[in-house]
Amino acid sequence: RVPPLQVVRLLHDLESYLSETVGSGSNIVYQWAHRQFKEQALKRYVQGKEETLKVHDALADLFSGGKAKRNLPLEVRLLNGEVKQLPGDRRLPTQEPVLVRVAGEPVVYNERMLRELPHHYVQAKRFQDLLDLITNFEVFEYFASDSNNAVLAKLWRSILEARPTKTPRDEYMRMLDDLEEDVKERKEAALARC
Repeated sequence: RVPPLQVVRLLHDLESYLSETVGSGSNIVYQWAHRQFKEQALKRYVQGKEETLKVHDALADLFSGGKAKRNLPLEVRLLNGEVKQLPGDRRLPTQEPVLVRVAGEPVVYNERMLRELPHHYVQAKRFQDLLDLITNFEVFEYFASDSNNAVLAKLWRSILEARPTKTPRDEYMRMLDDLEEDVKERKEAALARC
């Protein structure tokens, strides 16, 4: 982890190159002020489709909390082209889709995770993980809201297009059958525990 004082110094030094936007709630998101920064970073650090998949895969692990659960080393390419391995335990927080759920109060979702994770799953071609994510009840509840309905439809379409089937309708019906069977098994398992 980077000490907070160093983050403040870095932000101060990069002030003229960054723009601030308000993310979910009152969170501040920093972006490069000019498109050329992003283009040059991609050109320098992400070379080819395989490298792009690795980057999205790593970001999917970050937003899913996968790296927090596993002590995976991080490979970093330095400016001189040398690849360096960083230690696995970087004390990353786990990521849960719901931050706060109190009876009678609105649910507070982990909006950054719910916005970023599906995108990185799609880009990393991790469609089974995406399917597992959007069929999680809490996540589905978030995406089923009026403001996120179009996003949910887009995610389903990306899953359907990635799977070889006769028609998207056949695949959709098969997925609904699988989901129904999964729900039935979970209910039976819950009743068995009681």
